[in-house]
Amino acid sequence: MLVEIGHFCVIIALCMALLQVCAYSSKLSNVNIMRPMSLGQSFFICLAFCILIIAFLRDDFTVAYVARNSNSTLPFYYKFTALWGAHEGSLLLWTLILSLWSLAIAICSRTWPLKFANHVLVVFSAVNIGFLSILLYLSNPFLRTFANIPLDGNDLNPLLQDFGMIIHPPILYMGYVGCTVPFAFAIAALLNGKVDQTWARIVQPWALAAWMFLTLGIALGSWWAYYELGWGGWWFWDPVENASFMPWLTATALVHCLAVAKRNGQLLRLAIFLCIVTFALSLLGTFLVRSGSIISVHAFAKDPKRGMYILLFLSIVIGSAFALYVLRAWRLQVPSEAELNKTSKLILFNNVVLLVAGCSVLLGTMYPLLHEWLYDATISVGYPYFNKVFAPLMCLLFVIMIYGLTESKRKLMLTLVVAALLALAVLYTAFAAIKLTAFIGLMLAIAIFIISFNTRNVAMSLAHIGLAVTIAGVSITPAYEIERDLRMQVGDQIQIANYAVAFKNISALDGPNYIGFKGDFAISKHNKPLATLYPEKRIYLIQETAMSETAILPGLLQDIYIALGQQIDQNTWSVRVYYKPFVRWIWLGAIIMALGAGCGVLRRKCVTDNKTYA
Repeated sequence: MLVEIGHFCVIIALCMALLQVCAYSSKLSNVNIMRPMSLGQSFFICLAFCILIIAFLRDDFTVAYVARNSNSTLPFYYKFTALWGAHEGSLLLWTLILSLWSLAIAICSRTWPLKFANHVLVVFSAVNIGFLSILLYLSNPFLRTFANIPLDGNDLNPLLQDFGMIIHPPILYMGYVGCTVPFAFAIAALLNGKVDQTWARIVQPWALAAWMFLTLGIALGSWWAYYELGWGGWWFWDPVENASFMPWLTATALVHCLAVAKRNGQLLRLAIFLCIVTFALSLLGTFLVRSGSIISVHAFAKDPKRGMYILLFLSIVIGSAFALYVLRAWRLQVPSEAELNKTSKLILFNNVVLLVAGCSVLLGTMYPLLHEWLYDATISVGYPYFNKVFAPLMCLLFVIMIYGLTESKRKLMLTLVVAALLALAVLYTAFAAIKLTAFIGLMLAIAIFIISFNTRNVAMSLAHIGLAVTIAGVSITPAYEIERDLRMQVGDQIQIANYAVAFKNISALDGPNYIGFKGDFAISKHNKPLATLYPEKRIYLIQETAMSETAILPGLLQDIYIALGQQIDQNTWSVRVYYKPFVRWIWLGAIIMALGAGCGVLRRKCVTDNKTYA
C-alpha cells in the first residue's frame, strides 16, 4: 500500500503542475496561486522519494525497480543509493531536485513583484510536467511485479557499489537541474518585455550556485572514474562526460556575462541567450544518457521510446524558448544601448571562445550519432580530435584573460616572462626534463595564478586560482605519468619513478555480496617504507561480474596507483602500476573554483527592487 501512495504522490504533483500552467494561461498570472502550488509539488515529490527509499531498505522485491537494482545482501548505504542507480530512480531524483530548486525560488521570491515571480515559477512547472510525464508513463519506479515475485534482487551494478555513487549523482544533478533557474529567469524577462541590471543581480547568485554544483559534480565524476574503473585515467572525452562539460562551458560564459550586465546593463540580451543555451545543453545531456543512443558506462537506459519522448520534449521546450527569444529579444527594454566598453568587449570575446569550444565538443559528441543515422555505419571521435581542437581555444581564452586584466603590453609581457621562467624552473626541478605541452600548460597556469591577485573580489580570485591549479594538473599529469603493465608473483619487486613496489602476499576475500582476492603491496622510497596498499579483485556473486578495486597512495605531488588484474596461473597475477604526478591538483582546483563560486553566492541576496518589474 505504501508504494501505491508514492505512485499517487507523483500523480498529484503532476496534476498540481498542470493546474499551475492552466492557471497561468487563464490570465491568472497576477493571482498568488503559483507559490502554494510549487510548495505542494515539492512536498509530494519528496514524499514519493522517501517512500521509494523505504521500499529499498525493506527489500520490497514486489517492486520491479527494487528487484532489478537491489539485493538483500547489499549494504544498507548502497540500498539507499541504489534508488538512483538506474534510469527510473535517477529520473525521480531529477524531479526531486527540480522541485527543490523551485521551492527555493518560491521562498526567495516573496519580495519580488508577484507577476514576475509567477512567470518564473510557471516555467519550472512546465519543465516538471515533461519529466513527471516520463516518470509516470515510461519510467515508473513504483510498478509492482506480483506475478513472479523474486526471492531476492538482481543486485546493484557492481560499478555503482562505491562511495562515489553516494555523492556524485546528487551533486551533479544539482548543477544540471540548477540550469533551469537562469532559464526560468530568461523566459520571465522575455515574457515581461524588459530587463536591466536588477535582473542580472537576481540571476547571478542562482547561476553561480548551479555552476558551483556542476563544477563539483564533474570533478567528482572524474575522481570516481580515476579510482574505480582501474584504467588510471581521469577524463576520456566520453559522450556522457561531454554532456556535463558542455553546459559547464556555457554556464561559465553566463556567469562572466552577468558580472558585466549587473554593473553597466550591457550584454543583457547575450545573458538571456546563454541562459537558454545552457538549459538546452543540460536537456541534451539528459537525452544522451537516457536514449540508448550512446554506449557508455555512465548511460542509464536503452529504451528507444524513452529516447524519442525525451527528444520530443527537448524539441518542444527548447524550440519554444528560442522562438520566444527570436521574437522578443530585440524588442526588450534594456537600460544601455551604448557602444560596449573595453571590459564588455573582452567578456564578449571570452564568451564567443567558450561558445565555440562548446560547439566543438558538441560536434565531436554528436557526429558519430549523425553518421550512424545517415550512413548506417559506426564511427568514433576520440580524444585526439578534442585535444587538438580544444587546447588552442583555451590558449586563446587565456590571452584574452591576460590582456583584459593588465594595463599595458609591457605588463602582459612581464607576466608571460615570469610565468615561463617559473614553469621552466618547476619542471626541471621536479622531473629533470622539459616537455612542451607541460611547459605551455604550466606557464598558463602560473600566469593565471599571478594575475588572479590583481582583483579585490575574493570570489573571482578563488575561482581563477582554482582554474590555474586545475590547468597545472591537467598539463603535468599526462606528460610525466608512468604506466607499468606487469606479470608479478609474490616476492617480486619493481621500480617506478623513485618508488619501489613489492608484491608481498595475496589472500582470499569474502565480502557481504562478493568474493575475491586481496593483494598486499609494500611501497617504499629510497629504502624507506611508506605504506602498504591492498588492491582487490572482486567477483560479485549475484551478477557474476569481476571488478578491480584499486589501491592508491595519494599525495599532493604524486599518486602511486595499483590495480590487480586477472590471475594468469597459480602464482602469477597481472598488475597495473601507475605513477601520477600532480593528479590531485585537477580536483583540488575544481574544489577551489567551487569555493570561489560559493563565496560569490553568499555575497549576494535574493532581493530586487519592486519598481523594476511592476
